[in-house]
This record gives sequence, C-alpha cells and structure tokens, in this order.
Amino acid sequence: MRIRCLSYNIHKGLNWNNSVHILPKLKEFLQSLDLEFVFLQEVVGENKLLPEKFSTWVDNQHEFLADSVWTDYAYSQNAVYDKRHHGNAILSKYPIISHHVYDLTQHKREMRALLYCEVETPEGRLDLYCTHLNLLHHHRRAQYEKINEVIAENYRVKKNPIVLAGDLNDWFKKSHHHVDLLDACHIQLDKKVKTFPHILPIVQLDHFYSYQIKPVGLEVIKPPLMLSDHLPLLFTGEVFE
Repeated sequence: MRIRCLSYNIHKGLNWNNSVHILPKLKEFLQSLDLEFVFLQEVVGENKLLPEKFSTWVDNQHEFLADSVWTDYAYSQNAVYDKRHHGNAILSKYPIISHHVYDLTQHKREMRALLYCEVETPEGRLDLYCTHLNLLHHHRRAQYEKINEVIAENYRVKKNPIVLAGDLNDWFKKSHHHVDLLDACHIQLDKKVKTFPHILPIVQLDHFYSYQIKPVGLEVIKPPLMLSDHLPLLFTGEVFE
C-alpha cells in the first residue's frame, strides 16, 4: 500500500507577513494533491480578533480544510491564549479510531504538543504523529525524549507502522540524532531538502520520520501562491508490503 502525506506549517491561515487570509486558496491547493494524510501545524481553532480584519476569516481551520476530502480529522488545542487558540491537526481519508494529545511544553511562552492518531486503513492500522517543536535546541532535546517515549510505548502495545511529521524547528540538522525513527530525508539521494523561508528557502525545518514504512519519495512542493512562510513537504511511503 502506497501512502502520500503532506506536512505543512500553515501560519494560522495567513500569508508570510500576516496581510492576507489565504485559507480558501490553501484548501484548493491541498485538495489538488491527492493525499491520504495531511499533517498541519499552526492551525487556528478559534480567534475572536481576526474576523474584524479579514471578512473571509474561518475558525476551526482543520474542519474547513478537511471538507469532504478527508473524512476524519483531529486537532490539538495546545497553544491557548485570551480569545484565541491554535495547534496541530491531522486530516485522514481513513477512519481515525483513537487520538490523544501529549503535552510537550518546556516553557510557558511556547506551548507545544504531540498529536497522535491511530488510523484504520483497508490493509491495517497506522500510528500517525504531528508536532511543532520549540525554537531552542535544549528545549527540543527534552521534547525528542518525550516523543520517543510516547512512540515506543504505543508501539509496544499496538505494533503499528509509524509516521511522525511536523515543523521541528531543526535549524542545525540535529533531529536525526535524537529521534528513534527513520529520517526520510536521509534515505533520499537528494539531501538538500529546504522548506524555510518560503521565498528563498535555506534550511529544512519540516521533517518526516517513519518506522516499518519504506520511504520512496520526499520532495518540497512549491504552491502556485505564497500561502505561508513555510513550504510544504510531501512524503510517499510503502507500507504493508
């Protein structure tokens, strides 16, 4: 079974400088890609301030993007402020039979989480994880440890193949030293994967890791419009061979 997955930091549905609400265009773009799973970061669940600025503003952005294409979805309300909250989301074409949010917060100014979904496909179950990590490496080290613990415990019980995706804020290419999974980037012949910033990308902040899933493709996608401050990352894998 081949799966196509996209990881994308959508910058709260705004363009790179927060001047344009891009969610409707983002929806069109995602639906054009024929994806089984979408891993999203900086997804707004609610913002009571921005409807005054943008007439097209939409809350529950994960539901709006999923529409009728991805019938199941889950959202982690991990960054909560006065009158607004955002987090991670997973959109799935297959049933999500369970989900859980694990707190990864290391500092009160960066409220982070790991979103977990167990998905039932026609050929078996998958464990999907989506996250967005801290800016400082010493905080990320603690977050990697927590992620490894969570994944190991879930695998011990369920033995499902695994995909971990998200914006790891890995400015210095150190995440593969800390995550106990297969780095899709390091399996590819082309290791020059760059996703940030969107105009002239110089670094890979966005990643895919897997276990019991063979990576067969990893590429940066350039949307027709500047939809975010990141570029989306497309992962193709073979599972249940």
